Amino acid sequence: MNWEPWTGCYAYSDGCANCYFYGPHAKRYGQNEISKTDKFNWPIRKKKKGEYNIKGGKILASCLATDFFLSEADEWRADVWAMIRERQDIDFLILTKRIDRFMVSLPTDWGDGYDNVNIGCTVETQDIADDRLPLFCHTRSSAGLSPFRPCLRRLTYRPIYTEFRTLR
Repeated sequence: MNWEPWTGCYAYSDGCANCYFYGPHAKRYGQNEISKTDKFNWPIRKKKKGEYNIKGGKILASCLATDFFLSEADEWRADVWAMIRERQDIDFLILTKRIDRFMVSLPTDWGDGYDNVNIGCTVETQDIADDRLPLFCHTRSSAGLSPFRPCLRRLTYRPIYTEFRTLR
């Protein structure tokens, strides 16, 4: 399931030129105003009888059509973290190109991460991998992945990245 608490994005790196959502061939090309969506509080919405609309045991992929760590969303992120904390019965997948903003965007009770949050850092070239993955390797999260998408050139997954992830 996909959950977009906000929408809008803007170019951040070479891979953005091929963005399936905001790239030059996408229907939302040029939509760079960041705004809350009508699904902002979707994970905690309840039915009339009091049960959540989204049943537990699901995986919610967040911000596939934007970026969770956009600075423009800073004012809303505390509310999102509260929803994620409330819904321990749902796993949240957060993919980002902006891993450099991870540490400044965390809730105060993050500690070693929330068990229901999986962080992913996307990379598209070796230079970007060499910049982003060391930061990603030092994130404190219960699980992580680094998709090489959109892969623009040959990448080498250096052994040092694996060592950092093992040390967490």
